[in-house]
Amino acid sequence: MSNEQISRLCGFAGVLFGIFLANFFYWANFTLSKDLPGYGYSIFGYHLDHPRVVILSFGVIISILMLIGGIACLMHWPRLQYFVGCLAVVFTVWAGCRIVLNDANLLLQLSRQTDWWSLMNGSPIAESQMEPDVFPVLSFETLYDRIFSGWTYLGLGWYAALATGLGLIAGAFAADRRERLRLGTATAVACALMIAFSLARPIASQAAFARGVAYQAEGKYAQSLAAFRRAMVLDRWYGLNPRVYQRMGSIYAAMRETGQPEYKVYLAERLFAEDQLQASVGDIPRAIRLYDELITQPGDFGEIARIRANDMRLVLGWHLFQAGAFGQAVTQWDQVLRNDHYNWLAAYYVGMGYPTVGRYQDLKRVSEDYLSRCSDALMTGLLYNNLGDAENWLGNPGAAHYDYYLSYHIDYTFNTRGASASSGPGVF
Repeated sequence: MSNEQISRLCGFAGVLFGIFLANFFYWANFTLSKDLPGYGYSIFGYHLDHPRVVILSFGVIISILMLIGGIACLMHWPRLQYFVGCLAVVFTVWAGCRIVLNDANLLLQLSRQTDWWSLMNGSPIAESQMEPDVFPVLSFETLYDRIFSGWTYLGLGWYAALATGLGLIAGAFAADRRERLRLGTATAVACALMIAFSLARPIASQAAFARGVAYQAEGKYAQSLAAFRRAMVLDRWYGLNPRVYQRMGSIYAAMRETGQPEYKVYLAERLFAEDQLQASVGDIPRAIRLYDELITQPGDFGEIARIRANDMRLVLGWHLFQAGAFGQAVTQWDQVLRNDHYNWLAAYYVGMGYPTVGRYQDLKRVSEDYLSRCSDALMTGLLYNNLGDAENWLGNPGAAHYDYYLSYHIDYTFNTRGASASSGPGVF
């Protein structure tokens, strides 16, 4: 076998390895739930209930392109290899832009899970400081924030896809230099246009939002409302931001138009902000009722109302729990789990609440359910501890001891609960 044939075989093997990495390593790393693999990230956008395998996914499409490129490398067809390598790079850049900038559903889930993780680990505010030397706070408020915060969630699968596409291009460069300038320029231009297109609407949306804030400060309420609505049309991320609706509601309050749904958002948030003291209930139930009335609103407005009602129920439950009203607290958290099966903070709270009301079988059920889709070591350790507690109370000390062992095995840094429980009496 000649050196050239060995080189082609090595190139083909490298492409196959790149296909494996691009599909079975993750493109978006969630804080709590299982990460998003390439074969599960649809080109039409992320959804919580997406199938495990999506045919029209970035991973599948790019893998097909890379496989064609690998065959072209093996058969020594440099032009085809170069062309599909360029296509793979363009598709990968498109996917990266969607993850970082344009997929509002994905960004919403990433930001909420970051907030939940911080609250579970004792942060007084819903901000993440996991990489303090790089980003003091992972925020999604401005376009600048979204670019840098979104970049931190890009997984190894995305980088593997990009590297494999660039490798196909580099291999074709070495084999045939005649077309490299034309196709290389076309690829660079396509990627630049892809990035520019991805940035265009968010930039215009942020500018419209800034105009809305300026108009509001000047008392030009009609222009301000129009600018805020323009921002939501241009970039759905603003349509999923309750602070925008709250600003619009404050304008309607100044105009004394209290029948507008945005005014109800403003009033609910104001009532909620007034009752943040420990064990304070106050007007939080009224704020929740205001949002419940808005859930039937079409589009993103109704979705935001549902999310904020659940957020407020979580806080209400926590305040009730602090006041010793354990049953009422668990009722609120159960309601959130029924409304949003993917709410990790509700699962965390019922892990504390169920034992106080003797619901050990429910504690076992919820712990097993969330363990099956958890990727965070701290949360996994906590869930195994909860599962061990449930097994203990249900009269299964052997199973409980094993769950405590798994908890400490997974999270052995600060898991004093798992360490003490796993070293106690028990039979495997």
